[in-house]
Amino acid sequence: MIGESDVLFHRIIKTLSTKKMKSKTRKAESHLEMIISFSIFLIFLLFLFTFMNPVRKPDLSNVLLDIVEKEMKNSTISLLEMPVVLYEFPSPGTCFSIECPFNLSYVLSGDKRNYIFVKDEQNKDVAFNLIEQGDLINITITVPSDLSSRMYTLYFSDDEFSSSMLGSSSCPSSGQYNFSTPRLKKLYSYSKLKDINTSYYSNGGYDGLKKRFNFPESNDFAIYVRYYFEMSGIKPEKGIVKAREIPIEVLKEEGNQKQIIKTYLNIQVW
Repeated sequence: MIGESDVLFHRIIKTLSTKKMKSKTRKAESHLEMIISFSIFLIFLLFLFTFMNPVRKPDLSNVLLDIVEKEMKNSTISLLEMPVVLYEFPSPGTCFSIECPFNLSYVLSGDKRNYIFVKDEQNKDVAFNLIEQGDLINITITVPSDLSSRMYTLYFSDDEFSSSMLGSSSCPSSGQYNFSTPRLKKLYSYSKLKDINTSYYSNGGYDGLKKRFNFPESNDFAIYVRYYFEMSGIKPEKGIVKAREIPIEVLKEEGNQKQIIKTYLNIQVW
């Protein structure tokens, strides 16, 4: 017969075995949790570097497009736009005088008028003149014979025009007027774009442009100003040509007329 002491001994052995098994189970579960956590971490890293790639190098084609776009911005000019509203309609064929709102002190030589042009409500260029009386400068504006306008827009550029429409050198005061809110714009100069276009096709001009732009010798570029300039190189039969199209405004001077043209600058690199 088994005594009470033997029964107690077997119970102690069974309890110790059970605790040992539970301890092993906990350790196994702990190892499994570590393996699962580490696997999830590896999957996260794989996703991060595959799809988001925080250390991805910039696309070379975008760098080349940036180079050309930055250099093309050297062909821009600043244009200050200042509307003036008259309290009364001037009579067609007459003229009126207003105080010049622009600071022309930095124009040390040449004709100050060639930094200014004036348009009426119909966006037509009108004749004007500058009358200097000491530190005071007045703008005399001639009203076209076929139009009586109460609002005119004065434009002042940091680039000199070849000429301006010459108006009367003396006019009575127009009476009361107000200047409206000025606007400063950045526009591309048609003449500067034309110079780049000429350089592109001149003998050795394209290579000179590449050096001026600090553009890599092993790559090439083309520039298009829609409807006006096409500076196209010989594109490769195979390979990728990357392009970027940017909406721009171009200030074009033709004779005494000034036009602000909305168009697109298209840059291609390969």
